[in-house]
Amino acid sequence: MSSTIEKKIKHTINRKTAPPIVDAVNFNLLLKPYRLFHLDNGVPVYSINAGAQEVVQIEMVFYAGNWNEQKKGIAGATNFMLKNGTVNKTAFQINEAFDYYG
Repeated sequence: MSSTIEKKIKHTINRKTAPPIVDAVNFNLLLKPYRLFHLDNGVPVYSINAGAQEVVQIEMVFYAGNWNEQKKGIAGATNFMLKNGTVNKTAFQINEAFDYYG
């Protein structure tokens, strides 16, 4: 039970050929206004009122990895333990905790 639109789309899309890559021209991203405030410890917090639903999304950004480590090997050891587990928790348990708490 195909409509004429579905038939037309099937004939105009070639999934074996990638679309051409072009530069974004006149790209005008409109963002909602935000509010910036700082916690007592100096951490900046950006707040956006995105609608009437009572939903909260929290994203935390940490400067981490080899570039930011204070002692050599800490980032690699942490990554290893996240993937392989520790003495007290398996990798699955660590992943579940991150999934539950965010």
